[in-house]
Amino acid sequence: LIVLLRSPLRNLQEQAAATIRNLSADDVIKVKFVQEGGLGPLVQLLNVTEPLTREHVVAALANLTMDSTNDDSIVAAGALQSLVSLLKDQSIRTQEHAAICLRNLSCNADIKVKIVQKGGLSALVQLLQSPDIVVREHCTVALRNLSSADENKAQIVKDGGLAPLVELLDCDEDRVVVEAAVAIQNLSMLSGNEAPIVQAGAIVGLVPLLSSEDPAVQDAASGALANLSSFSDHDQRIVQAGALPALANLILSPHVVISEHSTALLRNLTAYNAEIKMRAFEAGCLKPVVALLRSRERVVLQNSVATIRNLSFHPEVKVR
Repeated sequence: LIVLLRSPLRNLQEQAAATIRNLSADDVIKVKFVQEGGLGPLVQLLNVTEPLTREHVVAALANLTMDSTNDDSIVAAGALQSLVSLLKDQSIRTQEHAAICLRNLSCNADIKVKIVQKGGLSALVQLLQSPDIVVREHCTVALRNLSSADENKAQIVKDGGLAPLVELLDCDEDRVVVEAAVAIQNLSMLSGNEAPIVQAGAIVGLVPLLSSEDPAVQDAASGALANLSSFSDHDQRIVQAGALPALANLILSPHVVISEHSTALLRNLTAYNAEIKMRAFEAGCLKPVVALLRSRERVVLQNSVATIRNLSFHPEVKVR
């Protein structure tokens, strides 16, 4: 089969690529294929003119990237530039498999840098506008991975990635919502990104997710909002979007990270504004915060103490 990938006959190339695509789903065959030198000739076919052959080849590579031990070999074979180019292929299925490859490869810290150098960041952002939700999902995961690197956070915003990520917060697929929320959470960690994130409508998209039944969604949403609430300019918008009633329940989450994020958010919201202090009290936030004074989690305890201190500065709350 590997020999047939080099055949001058296009129909044989296609058939060989299709067979390898199917076989490479098997973990044992993955290893054997790479060991026997199959990567080089497979990668060379990424740029063939026949659309179906390209699809088979990139789908086979997507299978191979499921095993992270193949990552360096795939990059060494010269696949990255072609994979980035295939994000613009006319075939949605080819786009999908190219996005899967970059999604998997972007888990590698060194390869993250190379993907950006090859223009992958901008190409992934553009494909967030795809009409195909599966393509958008894989691109979102890849961008989530890339957004963990500080040097990429500003670039994703500059390339226009915020608007489509915010749009995905309202997606019907929970797994896509999680990835978009985590990507926004990552972006919110960079000073200077908070203003464009808010302008893109992220607060309105994130606050309803605090009431999600999915802990992963709650985690990402509360983390992103906690970061945004570090800047008091955004507190009113977060409260107006309905965050306080949701926080009254969320701060008691059995998941420590969610409790940390949500108590940090409540601490920040109640820090300065007297109206927000009163609204937090009226939303029922005080009682669960007091209960958290028994928490053994240091961060949760510190946030709770700080929140009670904030609320105590309001004369009416102090009396009640």
